[in-house]
Amino acid sequence: MTPIGRPGGIGGGPTAAPLAKATPTPGAGLRLSEGVEQLQPSAPATTAASQPLTAAQAQQVLDRLPALQPDAGDQQEFALRPASLPAPRPGQTIDIPFPPPTAAAPPAEGAAAGPVEVLRYQPDGDVPLAPYLSVTFNQPMVPLTSIGDLAAETVPIRLSPLPPGKWRWVGPKTLMFEPQGRFPMATSYTAEAPAGIKSATGTVLAKAVTWTFTTPPPTVQSSYPTRGPTRRDVLMFVAFDQRIEPQAVHETIKVTAGALAVRTRLATADEVAADQNVSRLAQQAGAGRWLAFRAAELLPGDSSITVTIGPRTPSAEGPLTTTASQSFTF
Repeated sequence: MTPIGRPGGIGGGPTAAPLAKATPTPGAGLRLSEGVEQLQPSAPATTAASQPLTAAQAQQVLDRLPALQPDAGDQQEFALRPASLPAPRPGQTIDIPFPPPTAAAPPAEGAAAGPVEVLRYQPDGDVPLAPYLSVTFNQPMVPLTSIGDLAAETVPIRLSPLPPGKWRWVGPKTLMFEPQGRFPMATSYTAEAPAGIKSATGTVLAKAVTWTFTTPPPTVQSSYPTRGPTRRDVLMFVAFDQRIEPQAVHETIKVTAGALAVRTRLATADEVAADQNVSRLAQQAGAGRWLAFRAAELLPGDSSITVTIGPRTPSAEGPLTTTASQSFTF
């Protein structure tokens, strides 16, 4: 069977012959062979001779047409889009004169509802970190003036111990103490709003309000080494969450190899600088928050080494010491 092409190309060009030709062979199915392109010229289409009508002749043709009758609904008003709705306005509009015709009289002294009360305070109890202290009362304690004037008012809160920092009013009802950086760690604080302090309206606090909060003693943040095997003269390193005194902390550290106690000494600055791992850890821990030490003699080989810190590990920021030991092994 032979595929049949389209009789004539675009613009009357030659018709392309099929690419392949299949010839039936008795008893053998179909046989394929290469097709051969054959150009078949097509005769150009002839154009009939014509002559355009004159205007008078065209009008005569139009005059023979019946009159065009309009249908109902052919003429309609222009469909205008509905006007946009006004934008919604939240709340209610209240018509009152501004400024008011008469100024309101100031509240009389003692006109506040009830005595002064402490609504809330923070921090309270055991806290991991204390960035500031704040106390909020139920009524204004100072006039609503500038921040500079508020800071000059008498502070109605007693705080012990009082670290370096400053008091300031955050509005007329809330008093805040901002220490330098944060409250020192390893310290128990007592805050008191004493009875008899007066509000801006003249009412007083009937009963003193006292609370305490405590920041934690030193807590180990990182240690080295924590796996093995390692060198028998390795530097040992411990970093804490607060400033420490290395010599005082070293006195609470015990190193054991099984049941054998190992004597240690603090590492020198040169030894720390020469150890790449320890010097990097010291830089990450921050100044004053770490110590490095080593065994006075080579550590016993083929042994599991345990480093125990504390209890009673002191802090350089406050008087509290740890009540439990902290340890790591390698």
